Amino acid sequence: MVSAERLPRVVIAGGGMVGLACAIALAEKAFDVQVWERHPLPETCPEAIDPRVSALTRRSELLLQRWGAWERIPPDRRAAYRSMKVWPHTPAAALTFSARDLGEPNLGHIVENSVLRQALLEEARQRGVAVLTGRTVEQVLLDADKVWLESSDGGVAADVLVVAEGAMSPLRHRLGLDGEEHDYRQVAHVALVEAERSFGCCASQRFLPSGPLAFLPVSSRGGAAAEGRLASIVWSLDGTVDDRKDWDEHRWLEALQEASQNEWGRLQLRSPIQGFPLRARHARAYHQGRAVLVGDSAHNIHPLAGQGVNLGFADVEALARRLRPSVCRDAASVARALEAFERDRRSENQLTLDAMTAIRSLFRSCPEDMMGLGLDGLNASGGLKNSLARTALHGLLWH
Repeated sequence: MVSAERLPRVVIAGGGMVGLACAIALAEKAFDVQVWERHPLPETCPEAIDPRVSALTRRSELLLQRWGAWERIPPDRRAAYRSMKVWPHTPAAALTFSARDLGEPNLGHIVENSVLRQALLEEARQRGVAVLTGRTVEQVLLDADKVWLESSDGGVAADVLVVAEGAMSPLRHRLGLDGEEHDYRQVAHVALVEAERSFGCCASQRFLPSGPLAFLPVSSRGGAAAEGRLASIVWSLDGTVDDRKDWDEHRWLEALQEASQNEWGRLQLRSPIQGFPLRARHARAYHQGRAVLVGDSAHNIHPLAGQGVNLGFADVEALARRLRPSVCRDAASVARALEAFERDRRSENQLTLDAMTAIRSLFRSCPEDMMGLGLDGLNASGGLKNSLARTALHGLLWH
């Protein structure tokens, strides 16, 4: 039985965006929550603009509002995008989506990962979450009644362990939950780019034979960002990180300029270029005993639609809905709650993973004339196009 003198304890392995969101959601449910994070965390919102960003859907915005983190994001660092365009061959024939057509103020927000993480960290601490940096799970033992965790600072007993370590989670492997994995044989190249002309509050993506190139406008108080001329790019290219490490900035920009088809005039790099190998993963199960996976530790998809962190936040919402202090009384109750959580989330996550793989394959293999006809037809369809836009706005399934 859970003692009346003690709140059930949850340890969350990983202090990224999803891990901190989970800490807030479970603290709200009256759990004693600890976050174990390997790396130091900044104490203030970073002034420098982060090249790594997330495209947050309306569904995620509402969840962040519920968790108290949305208002902690400085308004000038939340870049609303009011339209979206996608094209494989020429911007003139792009598939376009507009918030105005949906009667919505916007289609979502682009927020820097470091800014969003800081907002979540502040809210978690405000709610009494113990965020412990420099700490990792070195050993884990699953008992029927407890999870026993060992770190360099000693041992801790928890009622539930939440694994939110990201795509390369060592705990997922240690728990025997590794599952399907698909190597896209691509690298996502991420950087900040300043354009000659404004991006116009429009998120854009061109599908090239070698992979998609996305321009995601970011916001800040001054300079090119305030003028709408600064964007984070995510350019997925065939090959490995080593294939382009000898490219100098001039050569890289030339390739980017050609790929952008001069849609926003001359482009300039405003950050180093980072490379991230791309793989799709889906854990064989989301839980083992009293341990449960969320976010990229459970599922990792291609970034072409920017759905990764949105799926992670949906995981958190579902877990907090199923996991309550009273559930921690016995192993059978915990198992039922975690099984219900997995039923809630696995189908949507698998559907999204399959959709991203299918879209990528379609744009790589479809002949140019057929693709042009298809996009023209979808642009003219009205209802079907708006239905797709609402799916992107709220996520694949709206609970």
